[in-house]
Amino acid sequence: MSETTRHPETALVPYVKDELAPAERARVATHLEGCDGCRVALADVRAVLGALAPVPAPAEPHWGRYHAELQARLLQRARRPHWWRRPMPIALSAGLAAALLLFMLRPTPVEKPPATSLSQLEETTLGARLDILEHYDVVSRLDMLDAMDDIRQLDVVPVGGR
Repeated sequence: MSETTRHPETALVPYVKDELAPAERARVATHLEGCDGCRVALADVRAVLGALAPVPAPAEPHWGRYHAELQARLLQRARRPHWWRRPMPIALSAGLAAALLLFMLRPTPVEKPPATSLSQLEETTLGARLDILEHYDVVSRLDMLDAMDDIRQLDVVPVGGR
């Protein structure tokens, strides 16, 4: 058999069941006479079809019952409210609205001013007005007041380590 000859693989089942047109059946028969591989495939097809022969055919569908069931479902669907026919968009919209509402109503963090002590506040105020205080004689005498405080503290220290 040459490489260009097509093997009638898809025609083997109709060939065994005698469902091919006479011209096609003759072509397959001619091919089978010269091709060992296709004869083996034909034997396999006959074995499979022989094994399936005792299997009963499926029952014919009861079209009347099918039609009645289909009509009942369509009638049931028509009785539902229009908004219930497609509950997914409604549920999605409600979920989105709830998420948006929660986002809008969430408490916002309030930024508190940094905690400052009274001494920091006094230093800040004093530093802001330092240029005014430079013109007063009191500022120049503050060093003397500090020295006076130190001298008073010396009076409290016991003499001779007692």
